[in-house]
Amino acid sequence: MTDGQNPPPQDPPPEGTGGGQPPPPESSPYGAAAPGGPPPPPPPPPEGGYAAAPPPPPGSTDPNARPYSAPDSIGYGWSSFFANPTPLLLGALIVVAVSLVVGIVASLFASALFGGPLERGLVEGFLYNLVVSLLVGIVGQILYAGLIKGSLAQVDGRPISVGQMWSGLKYADIAVAGILVSVMTSIGTALCVLPGLVVGYLAMFTLYFVVDQGMAPVEAIKASFSFVTSNLGDTLVYYVLVILVVIAGAILCGVGLLAALPIALLAGGYTFRRLHQQPVAPAKA
Repeated sequence: MTDGQNPPPQDPPPEGTGGGQPPPPESSPYGAAAPGGPPPPPPPPPEGGYAAAPPPPPGSTDPNARPYSAPDSIGYGWSSFFANPTPLLLGALIVVAVSLVVGIVASLFASALFGGPLERGLVEGFLYNLVVSLLVGIVGQILYAGLIKGSLAQVDGRPISVGQMWSGLKYADIAVAGILVSVMTSIGTALCVLPGLVVGYLAMFTLYFVVDQGMAPVEAIKASFSFVTSNLGDTLVYYVLVILVVIAGAILCGVGLLAALPIALLAGGYTFRRLHQQPVAPAKA
């Protein structure tokens, strides 16, 4: 019985319930918002980088919209060349003309040193071929490096003239890198041919590193080996496709090489940029 003035005592709430109120729902810092509360903050970006970019719109013509593929590199080289053929076409013509002249001059120079074909013995013949190969090879590597510079400029969307292709190059580093790769390839070819093909494949981006990043010869060779092996499947397919493009150009009486060489170089610039996670410019004039 109560006296009507004091309420009856109530039992205490169970331990740990906070005064009889239900506990708040458990949630992570980035889970759902509480009813009536502010929205949760966005999740953190992946460790060591930025949040993923939104996917490109359907039908996008941006060459950076899709993951890299070797066939796309050839298609890009074709489109980019025919959209703006003048710089690299003139560059290729210069390379062909200068290479022919250098070959003739090197042959005459070596003949003056070691005698004509009927006068040379075994040793003189070896030295003749060595001198001609060195002179033609060194000049050829410098000419090729200028085309690489021009192709990278076009891939980057930067204007470039024929004269600018060979300005500011590190000629000594290019020559040394070319000689080292040639010697390594020759030794590999002498060992049943296949090792020479492997060396040529692994070292195919050496001059790209010298021209684009200013690397020293040995450093550039190592960088090319690392770059190719890190992207083994993509670079292998690219390597095979470029060989097929050059062969197709050579079949067309050699004239097709004037288009095949720039296409291959632009495909190489596209591959070099995209596999380094760098953007490329759309193929346009």
